[in-house]
Formats: sequence, C-alpha cells, structure tokens
Amino acid sequence: MTAPVSSRETGIRLDVRTPSDLCDFVDQMDGAAVGELVVRGPSREVRGIVFIEDRRVCWAAARGLARRLTELLLGRAPGISADAMEELFRRCKQEGTPLGELLVARGVVAPDDLRAALLEHTAESLRVLLSPGDAEVGWCVRPGPGYSARFTFHTAEVLARTARRSMSREEQVLAGEIDTALESAFGRGGWGAAFIRGSGAAPVPVAVFGELPATTRDVLRVGKWAASALDLASTFQDADALVSADAPGSDSVFVAWRLGLDSPGLDSPLPAIVAGRTCAQGPGRILNQRANGRLRTGVNHGGLRS
Repeated sequence: MTAPVSSRETGIRLDVRTPSDLCDFVDQMDGAAVGELVVRGPSREVRGIVFIEDRRVCWAAARGLARRLTELLLGRAPGISADAMEELFRRCKQEGTPLGELLVARGVVAPDDLRAALLEHTAESLRVLLSPGDAEVGWCVRPGPGYSARFTFHTAEVLARTARRSMSREEQVLAGEIDTALESAFGRGGWGAAFIRGSGAAPVPVAVFGELPATTRDVLRVGKWAASALDLASTFQDADALVSADAPGSDSVFVAWRLGLDSPGLDSPLPAIVAGRTCAQGPGRILNQRANGRLRTGVNHGGLRS
C-alpha cells in the first residue's frame, strides 16, 4: 500500500513556479530517484501531484480534472460509453491495476492514443497546478519499487505540450501540421523541435520529435542557436534560408529553417522555427523536400508544405 503523502514528505520545498522550472528540476535529478512533486495551496491543501521516475514525468494530476482524463480517453476510444469507461476506472482503483495497461490490453485504446491522452492531461494539469502564484511545491520520495509506468514523457515533450495549450484554437490546429513537418524532416533518425517566439526573446518549443537529447535545456539551446542563426542569415538572404552547423564530436549536423503556416482564422501566418539534429545528408534531403513542396503548390515560403 502506498503511504500517505504527508508521511513521505522530505521537507524539501522547491522553487517550481512554471513548467520550465519543473523540467529543470526533473532533468537534474538522480537517475534512481522516484517520487512525487506535491503542489499545495495557501491552506496546505493538496492541489495535485506530479509523478516522476528516471528523470521522466509519468503523469500529473490536478484536483478537479479527473473527469477530463475520461473525456480525453473517450475521444480516442470509439465504441465505448462514458459509463463503461467510468466502470473501468473503478475496477482499476479497486484492483490496483494501472488503467492504461488495462485499456490497451483490452483493445479499448491504442497505445499511441493512450500516450497522447496522458500527455494532454498532464499538460492541462500542469497549467492548473503551476499557474497560481501562491502554490507551494514539495518533494516526496516513493519507497520501494518505482511506478513501472509504460508511458512516460521526456521533459521537453511536457514543456512543448504545455506551451501549446496557451495557443489559440486556430494555432493549435496548425501545430498539428508542425508535427507532420517534424516527422517528415527528421523521420530517418535524429530529433527535431518547433519553436514559437512569444512575448520574450527566447523561443519556446511547441512540438518535438525523435530521440531527444538528455535535457530540455539542450533542446532550448538549439532553439536559441536556430533563432540567432536565422536572424543573421536573413540580413544576407531571404527568409527562406536553411542554416546548418556541425555537431561537435560526430558526423551529424544541426539544421534550422523557418516554417510559416497560414489559416483563414488567423490575422497573419503562424511563424515557427524548426531546428534539430540530423545526419550529414539531412540538410540536402530537407532542401529537396521543400523544393518539391514549392513545385506542387507554386508557393514560396519556408515550410515543408505550402
């Protein structure tokens, strides 16, 4: 039986106020550490918990959002009713069975759909947990074995999905096209991320793909390099430039370009920067993809699709 939160608290209070703070904390943890970030309100009431293991986020749960997970799962599980899903929830709680394993084992939800629902629910929960300025975050260790979670998330995935939640509905639809662009460009190995420049100067990731580097800071460093390199390149050539740089100690390269996506619901195109690490032949392949896209549509812009 899992001990109550109060009996497992270490007394460590953390300066975690944003999803980026959370990512930094998780990335710097000992790889063997397993536990929970407990978020409390000003009256010490528990607002929610973030489960962590092996420098990855297993799940985040905020009070009041339990039914939201049911909604997300129902949206990805055609043919099952809300009552049937609630019954599965109750059975898992009574038997101590992980819900995800049961849903996948019974064929109710495909593994990729379950993972997507858990990530979305985690992002929504984090926005609720970390938005209030009066929240207090404490670290609790979990004794014994870990969570044995089949579906866990790199911190960069969590940060990108949380950032996407702040986008407008029209922009979120376009973010789905960004996912496709990343897979097309980096699907043969390497990793990629798409960044949006918000009110601050630093680009914020809104989508990631592939075998990501060890920490979110590594992803953000590539985003900063990409923004700086593309700004510099734009002073000498048009905005359609693709820039690259050798990755130290390997035969792979970092690559970056601008991706402009438009929608009738937006006043102006959504500007994004795509950057990542690919093989030595990657830049040539990406340039070829972009050229083919322009030939198909007759539109000249920085995206993989026009």
